[in-house]
Amino acid sequence: MVAGAIVWRSVVPTGRLEGECATAERPDTYTIEGAHTPMADITKIKDEIAQDEVGTPIPINQKNEEPYLAPDGSPCTIDVLGSDAKKVKAATDVADRRLLRMKRTKMEPADMRARRIAIASAAVTGWSGWTYGADNTPFPCTPDNVKALLQADHILRQVEAGIAEHSDFFSPASSS
Repeated sequence: MVAGAIVWRSVVPTGRLEGECATAERPDTYTIEGAHTPMADITKIKDEIAQDEVGTPIPINQKNEEPYLAPDGSPCTIDVLGSDAKKVKAATDVADRRLLRMKRTKMEPADMRARRIAIASAAVTGWSGWTYGADNTPFPCTPDNVKALLQADHILRQVEAGIAEHSDFFSPASSS
């Protein structure tokens, strides 16, 4: 069933559609069930695309599924844009062109990984809670540091999921 679908049910006398079975409750009828998804409202689509231009914090988990924690105990997050953000689309185009222009006839896994990191790093707008060293020095969110952090596959996968599912993580501002 499609999320947001309107469920409908109709009881129709037998004989109208061939091959349908009668229901046990009413042998002279059969039931047709289905779903109707409301029509797409173009203004809602525009709003969803606009939301992709806003960085949304994604909590990042360790390999064991426990959250990475900042020194204050809050979860470490990485702020990402959505897949329809102009910056992400431009990075995707650049990465795709780079692959298309390669002189090799066979693509290597390292090429694909570099493409994934280039696109994901373009979507990162900031982060919180990430530190380094014994004194918990804040780890600055620079392009090089983003790419270094995304070398960890479990982090890269979570950032990619956050980009793809941006609207699921997006929490609109309160109207009150």
